[in-house]
Amino acid sequence: GTLVNWNGKPLATTVLSGTQATAVVPAALLSAQGTAKVTLTNPAPGGGPSAPLPFVIAPAAATLHTFPAGLQMLAVTEDYANVGLSGALSDSSHALLVWNPATAVYETRTDLHPGAAYWTRLSKPTDLLDTGTPAPTSGPFSIALRAGWNMIGDPFPTAVALSSLTVRDAIGTQGTFHQAVSGGVVSGTLYAYPAGSTQYQKVGQDGNLTPFDGDWIYAFRACTLL
Repeated sequence: GTLVNWNGKPLATTVLSGTQATAVVPAALLSAQGTAKVTLTNPAPGGGPSAPLPFVIAPAAATLHTFPAGLQMLAVTEDYANVGLSGALSDSSHALLVWNPATAVYETRTDLHPGAAYWTRLSKPTDLLDTGTPAPTSGPFSIALRAGWNMIGDPFPTAVALSSLTVRDAIGTQGTFHQAVSGGVVSGTLYAYPAGSTQYQKVGQDGNLTPFDGDWIYAFRACTLL
């Protein structure tokens, strides 16, 4: 006789044990944003409704981008530190790997940040949700590079020309990307691996960082991309 109630109205309930019951919530009750009150009613004697618990129905998150299935090096344009992978991706069951140039090994990541890139192999198309914090545009966006190969990504939803970047070295000297290449600070060739690729794609000094695609860049010494 135990029933689960949704805003006071009983739902189809299945009693599993003396302490557990499940109920089916029709999709129509979840179609509008809001908060429902869930109660449990036990039969007499000693029955009656429990205190209500809130069930929050949030609006569906918009999709920023859909990553296709397959092996790829991807990047994001929002910071998902507060929502984690399950709040950022429609399918968060896949591993994300990032190369650490300091240790020369791949490391697993459980968060997504703009300016970085991540290796993954998706078994199906996966949505990137608009649930993060967009990269700030009030000033230059900084990407720290260590000596060696670094995985980076376009932090913005529009392409960024490499020629528009500046590079600051460890002692504070700053110049254009072309000057940093000629000065032996960074390599002038980047390498991308978009979904569907079977080999790396070269990106020259006059190329772009592309939204949602990751790139390899080689730094001869520690520096910062702006």
